[in-house]
Amino acid sequence: MRDDVDDLWAVAMDLAVGREAASSPVPDELAGLARRVVATGRRVAGLPRCPAGVLRRAVAIADAPPVGQVARLWALLFDSWTSPAPAMRGSARTRLLRYGGDGGAIDVEMAEADSGQLYLRGTVDFAGADLSLEVACNDGVPLRVPVRAGGLFEISVAARARGVTLILRSGRRVVARTPPLPPPS
Repeated sequence: MRDDVDDLWAVAMDLAVGREAASSPVPDELAGLARRVVATGRRVAGLPRCPAGVLRRAVAIADAPPVGQVARLWALLFDSWTSPAPAMRGSARTRLLRYGGDGGAIDVEMAEADSGQLYLRGTVDFAGADLSLEVACNDGVPLRVPVRAGGLFEISVAARARGVTLILRSGRRVVARTPPLPPPS
């Protein structure tokens, strides 16, 4: 049945653009809809291009977090600097953190270089498509890094960055966030 509907729609669209003879049996309602779709497409194609600045502002609005939708706040499940087991503790300059909540978890290894640069790497355990991790600092523009195969991510943050929060996105939708990470040292 579904193939019949798809075939009828294809024939109706062909009729509307003039590629099919009018003798094909297409219901009037479907043919009328196809004509309206084609006419709308032609009107849109004839419009002038949108200026780049306006388009950038529109994309910024579309990327804004939805009002009223609160992302899940994942809780700190493990901190290597507070663990009683010395084997679970990283080096003196490395801190291991695990956050979790509804639907997944994130493991983060924080390491601070001698220059003060903060390195974050770890894995995301979350069932979602098109995952990216956003690192928001109190010093400016958030940094976004894709989550690679196996849930891996790695990013470095400027030495002056403090108040680092991790925000997990699936496409444009924020699915989870961590509270501010504890200071690396």
